[in-house]
Amino acid sequence: MVDFPKPVLFRPNQSQKPYILRIRSNVLRELVSYLTQTEFLEFCTTCKDFIKLIKDKFLSRKIILPNILIPLTRTLVDQIFDLRSLTFLNESQFPHLHIEWKTIPIKFFHYCIFESRKFVFLYQEHSFDVKELNGFSNELTSVYSKGYKDKIFYASGYKNRVIILFRDRVESLKLDQSTVFSNDINEKNVTNVYEIGKEWVKKIKFLNNGRTALLINRNSVHLLNEKMKLLNIHHFPDEEFKYHIPSVYGKTYLTYSVNEVKVWKVGTSQEKTIKLDFKIDYLRTSHFEKSPQMVFSSHIGELYLGKKKLEIRCIGKFDLLNEYIIYSDYCNRANIKLYNLIKNSEIYSIHNSLMSPLCNFFITPYKIIYELDQKIFIENVNTRSKHDLMISFEELYQFKYLNNLVILGGMACSNYGIIVLDLSRTMSLPSYQSKMHLPCS
Repeated sequence: MVDFPKPVLFRPNQSQKPYILRIRSNVLRELVSYLTQTEFLEFCTTCKDFIKLIKDKFLSRKIILPNILIPLTRTLVDQIFDLRSLTFLNESQFPHLHIEWKTIPIKFFHYCIFESRKFVFLYQEHSFDVKELNGFSNELTSVYSKGYKDKIFYASGYKNRVIILFRDRVESLKLDQSTVFSNDINEKNVTNVYEIGKEWVKKIKFLNNGRTALLINRNSVHLLNEKMKLLNIHHFPDEEFKYHIPSVYGKTYLTYSVNEVKVWKVGTSQEKTIKLDFKIDYLRTSHFEKSPQMVFSSHIGELYLGKKKLEIRCIGKFDLLNEYIIYSDYCNRANIKLYNLIKNSEIYSIHNSLMSPLCNFFITPYKIIYELDQKIFIENVNTRSKHDLMISFEELYQFKYLNNLVILGGMACSNYGIIVLDLSRTMSLPSYQSKMHLPCS
């Protein structure tokens, strides 16, 4: 009897790994040895299987990443992208620029990523738009737009959900990701409305993983679910109050005024009240030493960790990142300081020669991005070198940093503009300067 070989089953739909992923480790090590350091770092970030080459002890190339300023929760890929953006600036390669000018006010209010595509959400007086950051263009590519007869006063977003504020109502719109972000207009998007009557809403904030929204009014707070149904309402008839949401993913929100903090939680109408011996000016929360923490500033610039008075003083707002606080020094307004609350020691200081207050600042593993006198600066925390991004606005009214993007809104020559700088991609300085032009030039 002839022993025939067993048939091989051919599966046409079975996915095959890319050939480069099947190369033996020693061959791969040899290939990357011919790359420059910049090329090598670029190669390592293209795939999760290659990032381990950074710390490969058998690789002849040794990449030593600088020490990070503070231990933020960042992956190795995030650190490499952050360091690479500084390398670009040192080589006079500036961030890739997206820009849009309008004759009526335009504001940014949300950003999301869908299937590796990047989208920004903008609103004007009678419409909101979803724009894509297209790598082949300096313009913001329109993906979705919806117009309204009534004037839009404010807008907020979370993932594919948008809440629009009008004079007498708020409207929640849940965009269908499979159609809207595929450039198809879908009029069947789920819409819900909440009537606010004569209430004057100042802000709209999301919490509870976007399943709950908080409407901040002049003297009340309305808690709404996804369908814009009222869950709870808190009135503050005789006092000015402020609010704070510790995390968009959590269920807790805080209100505070004078010397009292109230802690509320989604799902219950009861609150926890914290009494203090000083007048609260500003409050932020963090989590370190295995427990949630509150940091307060008083009306005379004193800082408190819980009820414990700290040795440092602050002017204006401050920010918290774990046990680190960044603030404008009350005693020397020319300095912006980063301070460790556990060790009671200063970590970093920015000298402010203009003596004007810093309005916004963002910290990444290797840089600090901040606004000063209508300008945006990036400072390398290891070399202390500073880069001016040369923004062309005469008046800057918006500044955000998220996911390696600097998003700015402002006005120049009676025109309104949105600028998005992508720090993960570059263009030459001459090209950057030519695109960063005023509409009246």
